[in-house]
Amino acid sequence: MLGFILWRIQMEGKKKNFELTVYNVVSKPQVTECDSSSCSVVCSVDNEKEVTLTLYRGEEILNQTSSPNLTTDLSLRLEVEGNNYNSTYSCVSANPISNETVHVPICCTEDGHPNDADSDERTRGMLIIAVICVLVASGLVGLAIYLKKSRNGHSQDSSERVKDDIQYATITPKKRTDNQEERTSIPQLESRRDNPELTSVYDTLLLHRMAASRDVDTA
Repeated sequence: MLGFILWRIQMEGKKKNFELTVYNVVSKPQVTECDSSSCSVVCSVDNEKEVTLTLYRGEEILNQTSSPNLTTDLSLRLEVEGNNYNSTYSCVSANPISNETVHVPICCTEDGHPNDADSDERTRGMLIIAVICVLVASGLVGLAIYLKKSRNGHSQDSSERVKDDIQYATITPKKRTDNQEERTSIPQLESRRDNPELTSVYDTLLLHRMAASRDVDTA
C-alpha cells in the first residue's frame, strides 16, 4: 500500500503543512535463476516506490539497483569467479521502512562443476521418480494377474455348477413276466394279429386293448 496524507495545522494564525507517506512492507527477494555452467545466480524482487535491491558478499556491496518504473521487477545477476567460491552471498531488498534478506546459493564448485548438494538433490529426485514408476508398474501387473485369475475361477465354478445340475439315471430293461408270455400265446390274439383286415395303427391298438380286458376277466 502506498499513499500520501497531507496534514494541515493552523496555530496562532500560522499554517504548517505535513506530508505523510505510507509504504508497503518490502517483498522478499527470490532466486529466479541458477546456472551451474556459468556459476551465475539471478536475484529479483517486486518493484515498488523507493525499493532497492542489493547483492552482498559478506558485508561488501557487490551491486545495487532501483528503478522509478514500478511496472518492472528489479533483478541483479551474480557471477562467481576466482577464489570467491567459498564466500557467503546474500540478496537484500529494502525500502525506507523495511528490508528482507535471502541467502544466495552457489550453483557450482571451484572447478566449475555443479554443486554437490544440488547434484545430490537432483539424483535423489530422479531415484524417487524411478521408484514410483516401478511401484505403479508392479501394481498394474498384479492387478492384471488378479483379474485373470478371478475370471478363470469364475469359469471353473460355472462349469462345476452345470455338472452338478446334470443328473444321470440308469435304465434297466424290465424282464417279461409269465403273464405277458401267456398273453402272447393266446390263440385268439394270435389269430387276430394275423388278421389281414388290420390295416391301421388304430386297429392294432384296439386289438391290444381287447386282449388286455380278457386278461382282467380271466383273473
